[in-house]
Amino acid sequence: MNLKEKSSIFEFVKKFYSTIVIYIIAQSIGKYISIYMVNVVGNVTNALIDRNFIYLKSNISEFLILLLIVSFVVPAILFLSSKGYDKLIMNFSILSYSKFLKQKRGILDQYDEGEIIYRIPEDEVSYTGGIYTLLGDGSIVIFVIIQSFYIMSTIHIKFAVICMILSTIPILLVKYFDKKIEDLYSKEQDSLSKISNMERSIIENFSFVRSHSLNNKVISSIGEQYDSYYDIYKNQTFIIKALENFKDIFSIVCEVLIYIIGSYYVSSNQLNIGNVVKFFGLSIILKDNAKLFSKVLANYFRLKAATTRYVEWTGNEESFGDKQLKEINSISFEKLSFKYEDKAVIENFTYKINKGDKVLIEGKNGSGKSTLIKLLTGLYSEYTGDICVNDLNLSEIDINEFRSHISVVTQNPFLLNLSVIDNIKTCYRVDKGDNIEDILKELDLYSIKDKIVGENGEHLSGGQRQKVALARALVAKSDLIILDEPDNALDKNAQDYIIKKFSNEESIIMVISHNNKWREEFKNKSIVLK
Repeated sequence: MNLKEKSSIFEFVKKFYSTIVIYIIAQSIGKYISIYMVNVVGNVTNALIDRNFIYLKSNISEFLILLLIVSFVVPAILFLSSKGYDKLIMNFSILSYSKFLKQKRGILDQYDEGEIIYRIPEDEVSYTGGIYTLLGDGSIVIFVIIQSFYIMSTIHIKFAVICMILSTIPILLVKYFDKKIEDLYSKEQDSLSKISNMERSIIENFSFVRSHSLNNKVISSIGEQYDSYYDIYKNQTFIIKALENFKDIFSIVCEVLIYIIGSYYVSSNQLNIGNVVKFFGLSIILKDNAKLFSKVLANYFRLKAATTRYVEWTGNEESFGDKQLKEINSISFEKLSFKYEDKAVIENFTYKINKGDKVLIEGKNGSGKSTLIKLLTGLYSEYTGDICVNDLNLSEIDINEFRSHISVVTQNPFLLNLSVIDNIKTCYRVDKGDNIEDILKELDLYSIKDKIVGENGEHLSGGQRQKVALARALVAKSDLIILDEPDNALDKNAQDYIIKKFSNEESIIMVISHNNKWREEFKNKSIVLK
């Protein structure tokens, strides 16, 4: 792991350490009681053999209390611990999305939307689960080993070492064998995939095969593939069965060896039966512990991969200055150039916009119109030349403060799952705003002002969604209003109202549109990108 990945894990532990500690304590209590129960059972066995009824009578209450704790208290503690983990997942998800929203846009452009939608929840679960397992279950593994070995070594050190080895090695070897078997099955599946692809190709190219008399060659080729698959299947089936049998036998042999060696120590009077019971019980616990260790080991490798992926989409935050802006009075582009995947999108672009200017951005598809807006709003920072606001370089400005002076309306506006009027009010400036109800009436939204729009406006038509976004920009009274194809889904009356309304605003207005009415209203002041 590199330094950024390690820092990410350290930050996670620092933020959620209390939940991890509670999990470790809860699991440790459960394991400690299990180990203590084995110890008590061993002592009870000795008391029964020795007919020590005084010991049994004095300790029966302790035994019953332990049974009660194991049956009810420990499950309750573990349940509360699991609820804590669920809460951690929820909080971490919120934290992850807050980081995601601060990332450089250029990094996110490396993935398509579907991949990001899939990766965020998957990486979150792998990342949190990996850390949780590594620290939580890893601590439990160490605790059980120390506690079990301490009890066994105080009774018989040699048998303690033997039990430790024979209890853990089979589980670790089984995991090794399982990996080998999985690899063998993978080779078999690859061979089957080749056959399947060939059969699909024959079906798709049926006419070509028939018209070129390739029947015999095709059948011969399929036969060769099946022969190859059969050879792989025949050889691997024998190896797989042998490995599966060996891992089962090896596990049984190790378990039997513990019983045989324990019996030997009893027969030679080195151990009594009660102590052997303790060893057998602790061996079972150590066997489960070895399984947990193999889980920790597997999760460690998953965590490494998940951390790399998680840092990719949360570890590249925007970096800007700290200079504040009270308002936006001017915007200038000086010899601005930008490349996307080595393709020049904007080259040597120079232009100045002053307060109150209304500018139409024109150009064919792919000429850089939307890219220019993304550069201005700080979504892309890998450019040459300068973008200045009030004669300050964009890189020196507090980007969040700058964005608070901007309103953007896109072709596919984002709406919150609130009512129409509440969506508009999210940007309402009481000190500057127009009367919201007047705008609602002009845009024919008044009758649905209390309607819940649904997730991203799914309960509204495309035109209604566009109107809500435009109304939101109007009431915000931002210093800079950017409209990207704002009237595509609007009827003629709404288009005329919007064009006239924005043309009379005191703000800087930048519009991307193919509607000639904007050019007429803006007095032919335009940026033409080629």
